[in-house]
Amino acid sequence: MRRNDAIHKPLTWTVALGIGLTMVTSSPAEASPERGCAPASSGIDLGGLVETVGALDIGQILGEVDVVACDLVGVPIELPGGLEVPIPAAGESVTIAVDDSGGTSQVETVMTDADGVLHHASDSHGAAGHGGSAALGLPPMGSPRAQPGTTETTSEDSQRCNDPENAAYGYRWMSDSVPFSVNGSERRPDGVSSATLGSTAGTAAERWNEGSNSCGLSGAPSQLNLVHEGSTSRDANISGSSCTARDGRNVVDWGPHSGSVYGVTCFWAYSSGEIVEFDLRMDSSDREYALDADSCSDQVVLIAGVMHEFGHATGMAHVTERGEGDLTMSPSTTRCDDSAALLGYGDHLGIMDLYG
Repeated sequence: MRRNDAIHKPLTWTVALGIGLTMVTSSPAEASPERGCAPASSGIDLGGLVETVGALDIGQILGEVDVVACDLVGVPIELPGGLEVPIPAAGESVTIAVDDSGGTSQVETVMTDADGVLHHASDSHGAAGHGGSAALGLPPMGSPRAQPGTTETTSEDSQRCNDPENAAYGYRWMSDSVPFSVNGSERRPDGVSSATLGSTAGTAAERWNEGSNSCGLSGAPSQLNLVHEGSTSRDANISGSSCTARDGRNVVDWGPHSGSVYGVTCFWAYSSGEIVEFDLRMDSSDREYALDADSCSDQVVLIAGVMHEFGHATGMAHVTERGEGDLTMSPSTTRCDDSAALLGYGDHLGIMDLYG
């Protein structure tokens, strides 16, 4: 199936990536063997920097060094906003999505190419992407786009059911199933049972699997199978608002975030476009969640927040909406609004495009 680029907006690794999205990358000349580990012209003392501050600033080594030759794979690198991710191995990338109930969001991707050159893309509020399906060698999409359903929608659903905006990072799962476990007991917020996060995550996964929406749209993504395997004592590979080294396990848990950040998702992918791991952490620092909109009092509705984070875990990106922020993948979150608990028109189009 051919992708409708006017609706679905996976962006490419170019200098002009779109409104709100900036990217810095090295030129082909900088990837030459002559660059070496750290050229004298750079004035970089890598060993000294790592020993002194514990993490490298992305601007200090971007396009200047071969991170593989310099043995920097796994070393934390500092990104805009104080976020950190470990430098990925050659041919791999790591993406961190930080979502804030105050109306802001941030997504950062760091990729190491086959030559050991580091690339970086940053999105602070709009749609973001890192290459279309053809550029990343993704399989063709297998199902036609969904069309607006005939089921009547309520007035509160009318905007989200007529907004086709959707975006993807250019990465997707290619395995038959995506198993994940939930640690809902440790660090959980007051007033939340140990079973709450597990049941909410299971519901969110099922809704993405089935394309559950509030717009009367038919069709489910046949190539997406998120599987809740139960509880675990493991922790997500997330510390504060930063990704840590991946461990081959997909984990959802509670943990403290700063400010009004309610959720952080990290996912790791190969240059082929295949996502190979995700971790998701919901905030537990002096935060109260509403379990539904009816019982809400200036809170994030938990299922709406978890649905949004699982969208990132599948490869879905933030969107710049035509109307108010009411799609599931909106970069903004309205407190006491549970509309994101079900997919909107654009969300459904996007997940069907990614997974057929």
